[in-house]
Amino acid sequence: MKRFYTSAVAALAMTASSMAVVPAVPDGFSPVTSLPEGAVALNYGKNGLSSTVEDSFGSVFIATDPIERRSCEIAFVLNQVYVMPMMEYMEESVYLVGTVEEGIVTFSFPQAFDRKNDTSSPVGYFDDYALLYSTTVDITEGFMPLPAGMTKQDVFTPAATQELKFKIMEDGSFVAEPGNKGLYLGLGYVDNDQWQYWKGGDIIETIVPQSDLTPEIPEDVEMQTWNYISELSNRRVEVGFGTDHVYLRGLCEKAPNAVMVGQILGSNFVFDSSQIIGLDNYGGLVYAAPVNIELVNLPGYGIVRRLDRLPGNITMAYDAEKNIINKVQDVAFTTTPTGEIHHLGWLENFRIGKPTDAPIEVPAPYNVEFTMSDGEYTSELWFSLSYVYGDINLLDPSKLYFSIYFDGDLYAFEPDEFPSLPKAADEIPYGYDDTEVTPDYGFAFSNGMQGVIIRSEGFESIGVQGVYIDGDRTYRSEIVTVDVKKEEPEDPEDSINDINAASDRVEMFDLSGRKVSESAKGIVIMRSNGQVRKVVVK
Repeated sequence: MKRFYTSAVAALAMTASSMAVVPAVPDGFSPVTSLPEGAVALNYGKNGLSSTVEDSFGSVFIATDPIERRSCEIAFVLNQVYVMPMMEYMEESVYLVGTVEEGIVTFSFPQAFDRKNDTSSPVGYFDDYALLYSTTVDITEGFMPLPAGMTKQDVFTPAATQELKFKIMEDGSFVAEPGNKGLYLGLGYVDNDQWQYWKGGDIIETIVPQSDLTPEIPEDVEMQTWNYISELSNRRVEVGFGTDHVYLRGLCEKAPNAVMVGQILGSNFVFDSSQIIGLDNYGGLVYAAPVNIELVNLPGYGIVRRLDRLPGNITMAYDAEKNIINKVQDVAFTTTPTGEIHHLGWLENFRIGKPTDAPIEVPAPYNVEFTMSDGEYTSELWFSLSYVYGDINLLDPSKLYFSIYFDGDLYAFEPDEFPSLPKAADEIPYGYDDTEVTPDYGFAFSNGMQGVIIRSEGFESIGVQGVYIDGDRTYRSEIVTVDVKKEEPEDPEDSINDINAASDRVEMFDLSGRKVSESAKGIVIMRSNGQVRKVVVK
């Protein structure tokens, strides 16, 4: 690192400018998304504090979290430094650029950021620039309620000084100059020629070279391929046993080489939650922590998982007779040993087991649902296939297919009905989705369920079968069949009487007594809390 700076490293006192307003955005201002030719990015870790301003139930509060060796990449090119990502809410494909002079790197703002108007962004819709902000609020670590009536924009305001300066040390570390104190790096946008702030800000204290701190596996420990199985995902992982310790590698998908080292205490494995288990794909430190996971309805996002850190270490139960590791607590992977959980993934309702020699078996399809067209919506078959057989064994997802049957006869999908198919086929890959390929789509895959548009008519039953093709061997599950009910038209009032009114759930039916979705329009029959009534849905 020192080869970039042959002169003595000297501190440069920061001269604070007295800008009354943040400078305007120059013409042609665009984000930097690639490094100059020949530049090499190095793994670094950021240290400091990240603050997020939140609105919740009519009040405003700040949640602050220490940045402890949070990952970033740094590249040195002549007298410039490229950093990606420099802030916690920054997209990991844009570089902020600083200029080096006499051992001091200066980042001047605003700099273009551009989220491409990503409405799913956790930061907001118009976060287009990196900007510096200041605040008169004394921000402390943790959750901090703000006085009533205060808004997000009241907390941080664009700073008159739009420069951050860092001294470059002998080991390549960046250390913040005193003039940075009180300046927050965040995202902003221009509205009516005025700079606006959206979410929160980061105080960067140091940026230090990152080294691989993944625990080493002793040479005498043999790592074996086991299977990780949960309701959310299935995959291969590695498990090894020492005299007093167990080694698990590959549990964190965003840090596939991370190793969890646990003590073997009787029939339990215990893992230290403050232990670094490795680096993620961007070079940031990864820890594992015990958590409680629950589903919550987050306004604007729908049903999401909330992860709350639990005190203590992680415990897993080990059944030595069956070679199965069972969940005692759910586990989350995070970038900090304490404090807020950062989503690097989690393990929920899981078990880890050594594959057995049980013969390959394709489980029967489940969650099989068929909905007949009502004239407005298409006929659709939906179902799920499991990759798990023999309790702990996994099928290769790339070899799993499905077939469907009409009245017991195997159906051939033809390209004239399913234009995304290159040729006729009676076995379709499980997970196939052509909704983005053609407007006349026939297959969809969502939340672990395979959907098939059914255009055939005049059948009394429809069946689905799982198919596993391994080389020249083909394995098939049993066929799960759904009868297609064809009701004669009847008087609407008779249809109402035919609906059992004993359910507490809200259910909707058309005037012929057929169940419809809540998005249906027109006159429908609604059943709720044991009451049945006709309503007009607009």
